[in-house]
Amino acid sequence: KPMTGMRRSNTTGEYESYTVVGGYHDWQGHGTHVAGTIAGSFRDDRHFIGVAPGYQIMPVKILDDEGMGTSSIILRGALVARDAGADVMNMSLGGETPDPTSERVFRDEVYKKGIPIVAAAGNSFEQGNPNSYPGKFESVISVASLGSDDLVAYYSQAHDWVDVAAPGGDGHKKNKSGQQRQVF
Repeated sequence: KPMTGMRRSNTTGEYESYTVVGGYHDWQGHGTHVAGTIAGSFRDDRHFIGVAPGYQIMPVKILDDEGMGTSSIILRGALVARDAGADVMNMSLGGETPDPTSERVFRDEVYKKGIPIVAAAGNSFEQGNPNSYPGKFESVISVASLGSDDLVAYYSQAHDWVDVAAPGGDGHKKNKSGQQRQVF
């Protein structure tokens, strides 16, 4: 699908959602999973509490429906979030090619403006454990994924530049019912 221009749409009636590409729907599900890990609120015994329950998420969709995007679109999304008043920026994405323009914008236009940036360390350990950007940039807090055993997940990149690890998923494990665990 071709990427479209920046659009603004109200998807919840409570706060604004910003769409940089395509529609606002999360076809990959990963952004929704991470948002729940961050701000999920306990409702009953089938739901969980995120690390910051009650915090409001400002969704900014920057990847297309197949989970792909360019550095320029990602930077545009980061600046949209900054200009809309984001307090913290999370990007569950990464690529193997360092981009000096991205590094400068994240550092000078986001981080130095007082907005912490958090990004995935990457999910390609089994493909040679390459560096992942923007996670490797010095101005970005890089997060690896933990499996259900509290160890770095088999797929998560592991480098000395990774800052922290957080709950992720483990497709090799099964839950107590014998079902494949994708995320927990």
